[in-house]
Amino acid sequence: MSLSGIEDEVLAALRAAATVRAEATGRKVVTIDSLPGDWDDQMLKTFLAQTPCLLLAFSGGEAADRGDAILNTRWLVYIGTAHASGQAARRRGDALQAGAYELLEFVVIPALHGRVVPEVGTLMLDSIDNVWTGQVERQGLAIYAASFRLQVDFTPQADESGLTPLETFYAQYDVPPHETDAQHRRWLVGDYSTTAPDAKDDVKPAQT
Repeated sequence: MSLSGIEDEVLAALRAAATVRAEATGRKVVTIDSLPGDWDDQMLKTFLAQTPCLLLAFSGGEAADRGDAILNTRWLVYIGTAHASGQAARRRGDALQAGAYELLEFVVIPALHGRVVPEVGTLMLDSIDNVWTGQVERQGLAIYAASFRLQVDFTPQADESGLTPLETFYAQYDVPPHETDAQHRRWLVGDYSTTAPDAKDDVKPAQT
């Protein structure tokens, strides 16, 4: 599965969990989407305009083993809330709007921790961070980031669609090697006038 496919899978899980929570409480998540860019003033204004929100970002990853194309990827879910009553309301919510804690505990973590991404692996919660800065406070926001890890195999897969069925396996054995390369080359053309292999295999698999 591609990175875009994983992203779609995670977003779908978040939307499903948010819908279930909204049906139970009446408090909806306004926006669930992928994060469009790096942190800047415009990004904070975007958060403010669409809270409560859950924004997903692929944050890279490290190779599981040196030389392999298997990465421990990181996926961040930013939980953003805004409330005129202050930081406590942004964290805890009220009767009309979900707070950041509620979205973390009842939407994000249940939806993603231990979730199996088909043909890829299992998402696991790594950490939760309070993304508080003076700038976030001035914008009237509370923002938390939940980090999940997912091991992804990026090893290129061979295209076997163009391969024809195996018709014959033929081998000649010199065990241990006693003869010269010149003698081996004679065997390849069927010349056994001076020496011969110790054994031969001539297999024709049944065709289906």
